[in-house]
Amino acid sequence: MPDETSSVIPFMDTFYSLSSNDHQERNVAGSSLIHHLFLSTGADFKINDKLDKEKYQGRFDAIIKDGCYALTRLLNGLCSGRASARQGYASCLSSFLKLSFQMGPPDDLYPGGSCWMDHFMQHMNKSKDQNTTPLEFVRKQLLNLTSPETKGHTKLEKKGSEDRDYIFGKLFGILAVARSGILGTGSPDDSFENVKGYTSDLLSLYHHKKWMQEPAVHALKELFTLVSSDCGLETVSKLLEDNQYSSFFAQQCSWTASKVALYIHLQAIFLYRENAEDLKGTLPDILKTPLLTVSSLQTGSSNCDMNSILKDTAVIVHPRCHVVWESIWFYLCGKSDTIKRNEQMVLKSKIALGQDAPADIVKALVNDLIVKGLLGESDSNHNITHERRSLAMTLISRLCEVQLPPDFLEQVILHPTIVEKLFLQTLKTRTKPGEKSHTLKPLASKILQRIVRSLDFEDNNIERRLAIARSLIHAHPSFDEVTQTQTISSLLCLDSVHQSNESSTSSASFYHKLWEQYLDFIKEELFTKCINNDDELEIMKYVNLIFNFTKHVSHVGSHEHRQYFFRRVTLILIIGAFFNFDFVSESSKSEKDTESRSIWSIVKSIQKDMKRSNSPIPHRIRVIMSSKFFSLLSDYIATDKRITLKKAKVELIIAEVSYIQSLIETIESFGATLINKGNIINEKDSGLHDLFPFDASLKICSNLKEIILKEDQNQDEMKTRILSAILGLICPLSLQLLHPGQSDNMNESEGDEIDEVFDEVIEMLTDLLDVATGLFNQGHINKSDEDKEVDPLCSFAATCVNIFNSSIGGSTLNNSIHLNGGARLVRDSVQGAWGSMLGGISDDSSSLDLTLNEEVLSILLESICYEEVFSDPTIYDKDSEMEDADSSEYDNKSQEKSFSAFTDANTTGIDFEGMEIDDSESKDQEDIELDPLSLENLLLEDTDILASDEENTLEHHSGADGALAQLIKLKQEARKAGQNKREKNELSNRVRCFSLLEAVFPNKKRSKTIPNNIALMTILPLLRTRTILLKSVLASENSLSQKSTNCVAEKRVLIDRITSFLENKIGKTHVVEKMNFDACQTLSKQIIIELNSVSSADHCKLCSSLLVLVVKSVGENGPETLRSLSKSIYDEAVREWSQKRNSNIQSLVFDDFISACPSDAKFALLSELIKASTEARSHYLKSEAFRMISELFHVNENDNLELKSMLQENSTGLCASIEAALGDDGLIKAKRIRDVLKATEKLIDFSSIHGDEKLRNATGKLVTPLQALASTSGSVAVKSLCKKMEKSIEEGLEQNTSSDVAPGNERKVGSGTSSKKSKKGKKKNKKKGKK
Repeated sequence: MPDETSSVIPFMDTFYSLSSNDHQERNVAGSSLIHHLFLSTGADFKINDKLDKEKYQGRFDAIIKDGCYALTRLLNGLCSGRASARQGYASCLSSFLKLSFQMGPPDDLYPGGSCWMDHFMQHMNKSKDQNTTPLEFVRKQLLNLTSPETKGHTKLEKKGSEDRDYIFGKLFGILAVARSGILGTGSPDDSFENVKGYTSDLLSLYHHKKWMQEPAVHALKELFTLVSSDCGLETVSKLLEDNQYSSFFAQQCSWTASKVALYIHLQAIFLYRENAEDLKGTLPDILKTPLLTVSSLQTGSSNCDMNSILKDTAVIVHPRCHVVWESIWFYLCGKSDTIKRNEQMVLKSKIALGQDAPADIVKALVNDLIVKGLLGESDSNHNITHERRSLAMTLISRLCEVQLPPDFLEQVILHPTIVEKLFLQTLKTRTKPGEKSHTLKPLASKILQRIVRSLDFEDNNIERRLAIARSLIHAHPSFDEVTQTQTISSLLCLDSVHQSNESSTSSASFYHKLWEQYLDFIKEELFTKCINNDDELEIMKYVNLIFNFTKHVSHVGSHEHRQYFFRRVTLILIIGAFFNFDFVSESSKSEKDTESRSIWSIVKSIQKDMKRSNSPIPHRIRVIMSSKFFSLLSDYIATDKRITLKKAKVELIIAEVSYIQSLIETIESFGATLINKGNIINEKDSGLHDLFPFDASLKICSNLKEIILKEDQNQDEMKTRILSAILGLICPLSLQLLHPGQSDNMNESEGDEIDEVFDEVIEMLTDLLDVATGLFNQGHINKSDEDKEVDPLCSFAATCVNIFNSSIGGSTLNNSIHLNGGARLVRDSVQGAWGSMLGGISDDSSSLDLTLNEEVLSILLESICYEEVFSDPTIYDKDSEMEDADSSEYDNKSQEKSFSAFTDANTTGIDFEGMEIDDSESKDQEDIELDPLSLENLLLEDTDILASDEENTLEHHSGADGALAQLIKLKQEARKAGQNKREKNELSNRVRCFSLLEAVFPNKKRSKTIPNNIALMTILPLLRTRTILLKSVLASENSLSQKSTNCVAEKRVLIDRITSFLENKIGKTHVVEKMNFDACQTLSKQIIIELNSVSSADHCKLCSSLLVLVVKSVGENGPETLRSLSKSIYDEAVREWSQKRNSNIQSLVFDDFISACPSDAKFALLSELIKASTEARSHYLKSEAFRMISELFHVNENDNLELKSMLQENSTGLCASIEAALGDDGLIKAKRIRDVLKATEKLIDFSSIHGDEKLRNATGKLVTPLQALASTSGSVAVKSLCKKMEKSIEEGLEQNTSSDVAPGNERKVGSGTSSKKSKKGKKKNKKKGKK
């Protein structure tokens, strides 16, 4: 009914809106019609006097007329083929009939208490129909208005579409009458007769056309269901005694799906009674034959072959399903066929009809109908049509919604064969190019989603969720990946949609139970397959399942869930990867400790399985489990949402690794032993004598924890933070000593690599402990021990570099596959510890004495740059310093030391053009580079010679020669592949180490504590390395061979890192110290050499910015020093740029200098640019010289007299150069002349303001060339500019003449004033003359 806010449609307009396709519009129209007829007056309406009776009599008479009209329109509308007319009119008719039988007009107006339908009948009936009951009247009206013969049409006049409209109109009308509930309102006999009539009408519709059988049966089912509830089962039994039903069901040889649907539905109506013991006495004889049996589904009986009948229902197109299936669900589950999708169906425990249990029937339905009938017994998909596969999906989906036992659901409904054929083959990703996706892929995805949505979050659904997940995993362990869905994740509530319920305690408990049981299942499957020696690839999939499950929980679960399941999975992976269980027994510790008891339960179950099979876990599986363990630990640390500071991350690493260490100790206490403990340490000086590597790492961790506890008492926060960060690095390093053991076919070299890794890790751990001890001893040692003190920052930097270059840091050179998963955590720990160590440099409140000196930077640069960049002889004495002679004002310890030999080597003047990365390798490679064709020809020639010798000479076979040539070629390719692998690994190591150097220059705050010589020290090695890499990349790109492009991507990554570092960090350094002039001069010359070594615009731009930085670095030494350095650099650069054809110097080098130091650029560049404007080797370079001259040749307000004097000295030479340029045909072209004219304009402006007589006379020589240019040029702008400059020159010459006439008059117009002032003076004189 329409509410107060909704608009009410007028009565006559409602009929049009009832046929709208919009269901909301139909609802409003039906509500408006019902409101107009029955609800326009209140329920307590009364007539008080005669006046009211007369007043309302006409109103109610009108309502009766409107009701009669509405009934006729509604019945006629059922036969309309327009839009959604049947739905709208049938729905409104059902409400109309219900209210017309329940309500009536006031008794004061119409005595007798009759209903509205009585009045409608009296108004519409003829005199011969006065004895008709309301129920009979409604049926007659329905039949009359839905029959074409009553409207004057004969059968020959009807078209097919009109006939179909009338047939469906009658069907919808009968359903509307049944749903209105009026069939039980009359007397029993009246109701029975009308129901019997309606059923007869529906049976006639069934026999009318074949396509009407299913709709008619659907209406019969609903009619019998409503009659059984309104009139009782006795009425249904009485109806079935009629002969028409006997004849309908007696034709046993012609059973159809529609007949089966009605028959089973009628049986289900009686079976749905609560007490079914007396079923045989009440069930009509016609319904006592069970149709849905195991035998009929398996082979088919003589009465009804259910298998064939139900299989043929696949012709019904999805999403609609044949009506017989709703009858089957009603029969087996005891729910009506109007069941809602979100309502759980429960399978009956037994059926009083027949001997078969419902579970057996369902099992036969799945095995015989779905698997064999619809999907076919064979594995091929040749006979599986889309329709059959679609029906099978629908049935499986509906069965999954039934509350079946989990085991039954797993073993029968979702059998691996069904999952494989229905979902995997439909949803699997197509790998062949051009292969299209399966047509039913959207339907299969929708079915899986519907199965998941049918499960709620109750505890009784945990087993059902797990049963479905187990079925999918048994079909394929990587089900979600293969089908590209999130079905298993959704079943386990691991998707983000379900995590909104995480806040409630009940939901948290639900997730915990679900995930724990799932993890137990995966663990059992994993070790069972290991015991049964299944395929290793299949076992690896289960390892991935455990890994992916824990990652999902880490991302979406609460903190408690993350920690609990991470530690459980960690225990499983550690046990499987690193331990054997030959002699395992419960220790006394497990009796007291709850944690130990839980660990023992898992260890005991795994040990039991191992002993049963007497076969260990395969080595490859142990390696994968080891790698997954390290990856999981790294991911768990990285995804912790609580970490906001580095300190919190360090604490988390220490806590989790300490737990893992205690876990290993607990497992060892049970008698389990590590598979590969390594060799016992024999070094007595290390303090780790007679210990296995892992035990030694535990001792190192324990010693460092004691140091941290002691340092906490000193309340030095920074020192404690650094020591904790070092412990956060030692902890994950100690786990690298866990090893999954050796394979049976491992050679001696691989075994030696394992021992090398162990020794390498122990060496790193001892070095880190020494660093921590050195930091702790700072401030606690005696003065006599200072000489023995080692720089902790230098030692720590070397250790960090070693870690990054090792297999535990991510290097792939060694065969340590089991460690690759933990490289991420190790690298993050190194970064955190290195950042904490650098933070101690700028912390004045700490007692630490950490200095960033040349030795530390040398270690970092050597890890990034090639060795060739440091191999040059030094040009400095060891006593030379980068600082100025007066270094007493600097307190930094590094500035008091002299430059090391490494620093001197950075400024060496050697050109690396044409340098190779590794000469030895290239020579070796050249030794084996033999042309197979040449070799084969050579061998064939030898064959001809041997053939001409004596007969008894050994015959030479050409086939062997070809094989030898091929063997040499394969060896050459293998060597190149090995070299390429080593080069890739080396480049990756350099990129990783680069992060250590970037951390030294992180922000402006810390850059203040870094000496400027340290910043400049990084320039040359990095620039030379970039040059080597860029040459190699350019050579590979220009090569025709595809093999020469190896490692190009890795080289470009390192090039980009170096470029970004030099531009954004070093290039933006603010120099505040005095620098050594000779060192800066040599460095700048080396930068020029590197600039010339490669032809690249980006390389030139980078070198240019570095040149500017070096020049500005001597600015604190005074302006004269800066000008001297810049002139020594750029004078030669300009000459080379303008004269040498093979020079890679570009004009942007000078533009950058002009932009950064405009005043100093005038002293350094102007004279050489003027020469270049005349002597340059091309007209383009000459015009570029004029362009830069125009930017330099002007005077600012802040320029001193020295600068003005310098410009005056160069003015004459510029005049001569311009005069020559204006007469040069190559420079007077449109694209060149503008630069020349711009420089000319600047010269003339300078001459008019600051020029003397000599300069004005020199500019006067430019008048004639300018006039000639103006007369020959086709550009209006050029002509205008030439005339303007010609006029300015003439005004300057007039100033010379006037100064000669009146030399004593210093204030005369034009003397020492600008041209603009002289113009104003002339205008004033002209005005005075006119007056």
